[in-house]
Amino acid sequence: MNITKDQLYTYKGETFLIIVLHGENRNNEVLQWHYKVMVDHFKLTVNYVVAPFPSVSHGFCMNEIIKSTIDSENAPDYYLFIDNDAIFLKDGCLDFIYDMVKWKNGIWGCAWNSSHKIGPNGTNQHPYASQATLCFSKKFYNKLGRPTCDWTERSDTSEELTYLTELNGFNLSLMYPSHCVTKTTDLSNGCKYGMGNTYGDNMFYHVSRADLPESKDLFIEKCKSVIRGDCR
Repeated sequence: MNITKDQLYTYKGETFLIIVLHGENRNNEVLQWHYKVMVDHFKLTVNYVVAPFPSVSHGFCMNEIIKSTIDSENAPDYYLFIDNDAIFLKDGCLDFIYDMVKWKNGIWGCAWNSSHKIGPNGTNQHPYASQATLCFSKKFYNKLGRPTCDWTERSDTSEELTYLTELNGFNLSLMYPSHCVTKTTDLSNGCKYGMGNTYGDNMFYHVSRADLPESKDLFIEKCKSVIRGDCR
Protein backbone atom coordinates (compact mmCIF):
# COMPACT_ATOMS: atom_id res chain seq x y z
CA MET A 1 0.00 0.00 0.00
CA ASN A 2 1.51 3.30 -1.11
CA ILE A 3 0.20 6.17 0.97
CA THR A 4 0.08 9.88 0.33
CA LYS A 5 -0.31 12.69 2.81
CA ASP A 6 -3.99 13.11 1.97
CA GLN A 7 -4.63 9.55 3.20
CA LEU A 8 -3.47 10.51 6.69
CA TYR A 9 -5.53 12.21 9.38
CA THR A 10 -3.59 14.91 11.20
CA TYR A 11 -4.32 15.41 14.88
CA LYS A 12 -2.31 17.66 17.23
CA GLY A 13 0.56 17.73 14.78
CA GLU A 14 0.78 13.93 14.41
CA THR A 15 -0.66 11.63 11.79
CA PHE A 16 -3.00 8.64 11.91
CA LEU A 17 -3.40 6.05 9.20
CA ILE A 18 -6.99 4.87 9.68
CA ILE A 19 -7.69 1.56 7.94
CA VAL A 20 -10.93 -0.34 7.41
CA LEU A 21 -10.34 -3.75 5.86
CA HIS A 22 -13.32 -5.45 4.24
CA GLY A 23 -14.01 -8.26 1.84
CA GLU A 24 -15.99 -7.91 -1.36
CA ASN A 25 -18.60 -10.17 0.18
CA ARG A 26 -19.41 -7.66 2.92
CA ASN A 27 -22.85 -6.05 2.85
CA ASN A 28 -22.63 -2.83 0.86
CA GLU A 29 -25.19 -1.06 3.07
CA VAL A 30 -22.98 -1.67 6.11
CA LEU A 31 -20.03 -0.06 4.34
CA GLN A 32 -22.14 2.88 3.18
CA TRP A 33 -23.37 3.59 6.69
CA HIS A 34 -19.88 3.17 8.10
CA TYR A 35 -18.72 5.89 5.69
CA LYS A 36 -21.64 8.15 6.62
CA VAL A 37 -20.66 7.98 10.28
CA MET A 38 -16.88 7.97 10.20
CA VAL A 39 -16.20 10.18 7.17
CA ASP A 40 -19.28 12.33 6.61
CA HIS A 41 -20.29 12.79 10.25
CA PHE A 42 -17.00 12.73 12.17
CA LYS A 43 -14.91 14.10 9.26
CA LEU A 44 -12.17 11.49 9.64
CA THR A 45 -9.84 10.41 6.86
CA VAL A 46 -10.61 6.72 6.54
CA ASN A 47 -9.00 4.36 4.05
CA TYR A 48 -11.34 1.57 2.96
CA VAL A 49 -9.19 -1.31 1.73
CA VAL A 50 -10.67 -4.28 -0.10
CA ALA A 51 -9.04 -7.51 1.09
CA PRO A 52 -9.14 -10.84 -0.79
CA PHE A 53 -10.91 -12.68 2.02
CA PRO A 54 -11.08 -15.62 2.64
CA SER A 55 -7.99 -16.55 0.62
CA VAL A 56 -5.89 -14.54 3.09
CA SER A 57 -6.49 -13.67 6.73
CA HIS A 58 -7.31 -10.32 8.30
CA GLY A 59 -4.01 -10.38 10.18
CA PHE A 60 -2.05 -11.07 6.99
CA CYS A 61 -3.55 -7.94 5.41
CA MET A 62 -2.72 -5.89 8.51
CA ASN A 63 0.88 -7.09 8.29
CA GLU A 64 1.11 -6.14 4.63
CA ILE A 65 -0.30 -2.66 5.22
CA ILE A 66 2.10 -1.97 8.06
CA LYS A 67 5.06 -3.48 6.19
CA SER A 68 4.41 -1.35 3.10
CA THR A 69 3.97 1.94 4.99
CA ILE A 70 6.09 1.93 8.14
CA ASP A 71 9.34 2.87 6.39
CA SER A 72 7.79 5.04 3.70
CA GLU A 73 8.20 8.77 3.25
CA ASN A 74 4.68 9.35 4.56
CA ALA A 75 4.79 6.79 7.36
CA PRO A 76 2.10 7.59 9.95
CA ASP A 77 2.80 8.28 13.60
CA TYR A 78 -0.10 5.99 14.55
CA TYR A 79 -1.99 3.08 13.05
CA LEU A 80 -5.72 2.87 13.79
CA PHE A 81 -7.48 -0.26 12.54
CA ILE A 82 -11.28 -0.33 12.61
CA ASP A 83 -13.54 -3.15 11.44
CA ASN A 84 -16.16 -2.34 8.83
CA ASP A 85 -18.88 -2.99 11.43
CA ALA A 86 -17.29 -0.88 14.19
CA ILE A 87 -17.74 2.88 14.63
CA PHE A 88 -17.18 5.81 16.95
CA LEU A 89 -20.33 6.88 18.76
CA LYS A 90 -19.67 10.50 19.67
CA ASP A 91 -17.25 13.38 19.44
CA GLY A 92 -14.09 13.02 21.47
CA CYS A 93 -13.34 9.37 20.68
CA LEU A 94 -10.12 10.16 18.86
CA ASP A 95 -9.09 12.50 21.70
CA PHE A 96 -9.51 9.58 24.08
CA ILE A 97 -7.58 7.13 21.89
CA TYR A 98 -4.78 9.64 21.42
CA ASP A 99 -4.46 10.09 25.18
CA MET A 100 -4.08 6.31 25.54
CA VAL A 101 -1.29 5.93 22.97
CA LYS A 102 0.47 9.31 22.76
CA TRP A 103 3.21 8.12 25.15
CA LYS A 104 4.18 5.60 22.47
CA ASN A 105 4.64 2.95 25.11
CA GLY A 106 1.63 0.69 24.63
CA ILE A 107 -1.49 -0.22 22.69
CA TRP A 108 -5.17 0.57 23.06
CA GLY A 109 -8.14 -1.46 21.86
CA CYS A 110 -11.62 -2.75 22.54
CA ALA A 111 -11.41 -5.96 24.58
CA TRP A 112 -12.04 -9.30 22.89
CA ASN A 113 -11.33 -12.93 23.69
CA SER A 114 -10.56 -15.79 21.35
CA SER A 115 -12.48 -18.85 22.50
CA HIS A 116 -10.55 -21.21 20.19
CA LYS A 117 -6.98 -20.33 21.21
CA ILE A 118 -5.40 -21.94 24.26
CA GLY A 119 -2.86 -19.64 25.89
CA PRO A 120 0.23 -20.41 27.96
CA ASN A 121 -1.95 -20.63 31.08
CA GLY A 122 -3.79 -23.60 29.58
CA THR A 123 -7.11 -21.75 29.14
CA ASN A 124 -8.74 -19.70 26.42
CA GLN A 125 -9.18 -16.73 28.77
CA HIS A 126 -7.00 -13.92 27.48
CA PRO A 127 -8.73 -10.56 26.90
CA TYR A 128 -6.79 -8.70 24.25
CA ALA A 129 -6.92 -5.53 22.14
CA SER A 130 -8.98 -6.57 19.14
CA GLN A 131 -8.37 -5.34 15.63
CA ALA A 132 -12.03 -4.25 15.60
CA THR A 133 -10.80 -0.96 17.07
CA LEU A 134 -7.06 -1.00 17.68
CA CYS A 135 -4.46 1.76 17.89
CA PHE A 136 -0.71 1.89 18.43
CA SER A 137 2.16 4.13 17.42
CA LYS A 138 4.78 3.35 14.81
CA LYS A 139 7.43 3.93 17.47
CA PHE A 140 5.89 1.38 19.83
CA TYR A 141 5.39 -1.20 17.08
CA ASN A 142 9.10 -0.91 16.33
CA LYS A 143 9.86 -1.22 20.04
CA LEU A 144 7.94 -4.52 20.13
CA GLY A 145 10.10 -5.81 17.28
CA ARG A 146 7.45 -5.46 14.57
CA PRO A 147 5.38 -8.49 15.62
CA THR A 148 2.89 -10.28 13.41
CA CYS A 149 -0.79 -9.36 13.51
CA ASP A 150 -1.64 -12.75 12.05
CA TRP A 151 -2.54 -15.96 13.84
CA THR A 152 0.05 -17.79 15.89
CA GLU A 153 -0.26 -20.91 18.01
CA ARG A 154 -1.36 -18.78 20.99
CA SER A 155 -2.81 -15.72 19.24
CA ASP A 156 -5.80 -14.73 17.16
CA THR A 157 -5.79 -11.66 14.89
CA SER A 158 -3.62 -8.90 16.47
CA GLU A 159 -3.54 -10.77 19.80
CA GLU A 160 0.23 -11.21 19.65
CA LEU A 161 0.61 -7.44 20.19
CA THR A 162 -1.21 -7.78 23.50
CA TYR A 163 0.91 -10.73 24.61
CA LEU A 164 4.16 -8.91 23.87
CA THR A 165 2.92 -5.70 25.49
CA GLU A 166 2.04 -7.62 28.67
CA LEU A 167 5.16 -9.76 28.77
CA ASN A 168 7.50 -6.79 28.33
CA GLY A 169 5.84 -4.56 30.94
CA PHE A 170 4.38 -1.97 28.57
CA ASN A 171 1.00 -0.26 28.78
CA LEU A 172 -2.06 -2.25 27.73
CA SER A 173 -5.29 -0.23 27.61
CA LEU A 174 -8.42 -2.31 27.10
CA MET A 175 -11.93 -0.88 26.88
CA TYR A 176 -14.63 -3.31 27.97
CA PRO A 177 -18.24 -3.52 26.78
CA SER A 178 -20.75 -1.62 28.88
CA HIS A 179 -23.74 -3.04 27.01
CA CYS A 180 -24.44 -5.87 24.56
CA VAL A 181 -27.64 -6.71 22.71
CA THR A 182 -26.83 -10.40 23.16
CA LYS A 183 -24.24 -11.73 25.60
CA THR A 184 -23.02 -15.06 24.29
CA THR A 185 -19.29 -15.29 24.97
CA ASP A 186 -17.17 -15.06 28.10
CA LEU A 187 -14.65 -12.23 28.10
CA SER A 188 -13.28 -12.37 31.65
CA ASN A 189 -14.49 -12.62 35.25
CA GLY A 190 -18.18 -12.64 34.39
CA CYS A 191 -17.90 -9.99 31.67
CA LYS A 192 -19.44 -11.14 28.39
CA TYR A 193 -19.78 -9.90 24.84
CA GLY A 194 -21.71 -10.96 21.78
CA MET A 195 -23.67 -9.01 19.17
CA GLY A 196 -24.28 -5.27 19.35
CA ASN A 197 -21.41 -4.38 21.69
CA THR A 198 -21.16 -0.85 23.08
CA TYR A 199 -17.81 -0.05 24.65
CA GLY A 200 -17.09 2.43 27.42
CA ASP A 201 -19.40 5.31 28.22
CA ASN A 202 -21.25 5.17 24.89
CA MET A 203 -17.98 5.67 23.01
CA PHE A 204 -17.43 2.81 20.56
CA TYR A 205 -19.64 0.22 18.90
CA HIS A 206 -18.86 -3.13 17.30
CA VAL A 207 -21.93 -5.00 16.13
CA SER A 208 -20.05 -8.23 15.22
CA ARG A 209 -21.82 -11.44 14.07
CA ALA A 210 -22.01 -10.45 10.41
CA ASP A 211 -23.14 -14.04 9.80
CA LEU A 212 -26.53 -13.19 11.30
CA PRO A 213 -29.02 -11.13 9.23
CA GLU A 214 -30.08 -9.04 12.24
CA SER A 215 -26.50 -7.80 12.61
CA LYS A 216 -26.87 -5.53 9.57
CA ASP A 217 -30.08 -3.96 10.83
CA LEU A 218 -28.60 -3.36 14.29
CA PHE A 219 -25.57 -1.68 12.77
CA ILE A 220 -27.57 0.60 10.48
CA GLU A 221 -29.89 1.66 13.29
CA LYS A 222 -26.88 2.46 15.51
CA CYS A 223 -25.35 4.52 12.71
CA LYS A 224 -28.59 6.49 12.35
CA SER A 225 -28.64 7.16 16.10
CA VAL A 226 -25.08 8.53 15.95
CA ILE A 227 -25.97 10.90 13.12
CA ARG A 228 -29.06 12.03 15.04
CA GLY A 229 -26.85 12.82 18.00
CA ASP A 230 -28.45 10.31 20.36
CA CYS A 231 -25.12 8.93 21.62
CA ARG A 232 -23.85 11.51 24.10
